[in-house]
Parts: sequence; C-alpha cells; structure tokens
Amino acid sequence: VTGFRETAAGTVTSAGGGVQLYRDWNDKVSTRTAIFVSEDKPVFARMDIAQDVSVNVARQLTLTVGARWAEYHGGEQVLFISGGLRRYFRGGSIAYRLAYTKPKSGSGYFAHLMNLSVNDRTGRGKTQLWLSAGNSSIERSQLENNFSGDDYGAMLRRVQPLGRDIDLMVTAGLSSYDHPNGRVWG
Repeated sequence: VTGFRETAAGTVTSAGGGVQLYRDWNDKVSTRTAIFVSEDKPVFARMDIAQDVSVNVARQLTLTVGARWAEYHGGEQVLFISGGLRRYFRGGSIAYRLAYTKPKSGSGYFAHLMNLSVNDRTGRGKTQLWLSAGNSSIERSQLENNFSGDDYGAMLRRVQPLGRDIDLMVTAGLSSYDHPNGRVWG
C-alpha cells in the first residue's frame, strides 16, 4: 500500500505492507494476528503488530480482547489495549469496543468504537457502519503530551458481489479531531 501525508516540509510519500492471519482453534476460540511494516517516514507506522483473541461466551455473543504495539517515525512507540462484545443476530451483528492507547512518551487515552454489519439476504454482500469517539488516533499519538483533544469518526462500507469470485468494496468516511491549530475535518 502507498500513502502520503502533508507536513510543514511538504508532501511525504511512503509504502508498506502486511499480513493478517485468522485461525479458528475450535468452536469457541479464534484469533487474529496482524503485522504491518513500512518505510520510516511520517505516513504509516514503521512497524505495527496486533493480536486479538475472540471467545464465544454465550449463544450469539462473542468477547474479544486485543493488544497492539506500533512504532512510528522518530521512534515513538504506542501500546493499544482493547476489549469488546459482538452480538450476532439474523442477518448481521452489532459490536462495541473500548480501546486504551498509551504512547511511551505521553499520557494514555480512551476511545469507543461501535460497528453495525448487515448482510444481504443472499449472504454474499453486506453493508457496514463504524462510529468512533474518544481521544485515540494515530494523529494524537504523534502530538505533544500537553495537548488534549477529541476525535470523532464515521465510516460506511458496502461490499457488493459482482460475480462468483469478485466483489466491489466501496468505502466512505468522515473524521474530525482537535489539533493544536484547531479542529481538523477529513
């Protein structure tokens, strides 16, 4: 993947890539392991390692706990710890997750994430909505410790089957966060 970021010195571009491995250990426990690496530039995390463990705790109810460690440009290390529940219903699911983010050089902060996923009647396509609020974001993990602000986000995704083995994924989102120079919308 490639990306860019506008900085005071101009536009910085970077490339990176990663893998995710999913494993169902039995009918109760599953895991997700993810690793992402990129160039040491202020666009993506230079290294990002995550591990989630999900347990079916009741009929149609899953508990997930996770940990993630990332190192950003300039050596800033950030630890993310999260936990949440997903309730499945006929044709989809709804989930809530609480995340705690702790930069090595700064104060920790919390974020909330809600997700609604609705499957098509055929089961192949789906529509997903994510809503987030809190103080946690990649932007915040790279700002000075004495700054305090809020982040909000919304993302809508549609997965539309086009054929037997191909889907079209369309995503739109909006985010807003406080910055020392004012509120940023994107």
